[in-house]
Amino acid sequence: MVFQPLCDMQYHAIVILGCAVGLVLARRRLAVIGGCVLLYLIAPMIFAGVYTHSYYAIGTLVFFLAAMGLSIVGLLERGGWRKVVGVVLFAATLAAAVYQHQTLYLPLQRHPNRWPLRIAEMIRRTTKPEDVIVIYGCEWSPEIPYYAQRRALMLPQWIRKRPKRPSVNSTTCRSARW
Repeated sequence: MVFQPLCDMQYHAIVILGCAVGLVLARRRLAVIGGCVLLYLIAPMIFAGVYTHSYYAIGTLVFFLAAMGLSIVGLLERGGWRKVVGVVLFAATLAAAVYQHQTLYLPLQRHPNRWPLRIAEMIRRTTKPEDVIVIYGCEWSPEIPYYAQRRALMLPQWIRKRPKRPSVNSTTCRSARW
């Protein structure tokens, strides 16, 4: 699970390759490149239980990208055939970044998911600002309560729909005021 964020996108394969090439061929910057890679990897190693989704790695990705940039600079500084490798690596990095944007992010930008906004607008029209809404599903996504400008109790889908035995009687629920 620790290395899952590295493998989620094709772009990361280029960055991993670039860092490896930099570690081998750009000897002058070996310690800095290695340090950046270590700083990137240390957070998922320490907080392995938290790093369950690839977006958790975004906070430390800056270190991995710095390692890539330093690898390219280290190769360009060496001159000769290593300079050519640095230029090719730089071009591959740019091409992979453009490809990643065109295939993953651009379609999301052109056709955004608008259903949470529509539901939130309906909730805002049909409830009072002091009301608390209950949402079943949509766990880990506060979009609907945020755009509805309402407080919410969000129940994940893995919770059983009907408890075996009610923990609170219905009279208590009706008389409670939020």
